[in-house]
Amino acid sequence: MCDSCDYKSILRESGVRPTRARSAVLSALGEEARPMSVEEIHARVLEPCPIHRVTLYRTLDILVEKRVVRRLSAGARAFRYALAFGKHRHEHAHFYCRRCDSLKCIDPGAIPLDSIPIPKGAGLLEKVELRLDGLCYGCIARERDAGEEG
Repeated sequence: MCDSCDYKSILRESGVRPTRARSAVLSALGEEARPMSVEEIHARVLEPCPIHRVTLYRTLDILVEKRVVRRLSAGARAFRYALAFGKHRHEHAHFYCRRCDSLKCIDPGAIPLDSIPIPKGAGLLEKVELRLDGLCYGCIARERDAGEEG
């Protein structure tokens, strides 16, 4: 989450014109502590800024291209979106539940991605994306409870 972000300034600094739709999308992403699906973003921005889904996809594409937002793989050719890492957000891994399709942030200190050794001469690292797949505790509990009932 980003409680201290000035979204219009972030857009301007990134060379993106701060339209109402772009600001609404960034605000929705900044208020959420986990990456969001397009459907979740659309539902969140519809009331303050009614935008068409095509406009939302174009907005997300621009924000990803300008590195204001990150597009994260969430299994089965699906994506989730989150604010890009910078002075308000730190690089971190994500946990994907293959049963309920949730994607959760892992505390940046749990798996320090900034200390991954890059071999000399490999090139300039621009992005690290680490996703751990498995079952979340909620799905494990539901599976256990269903087994006890049967």
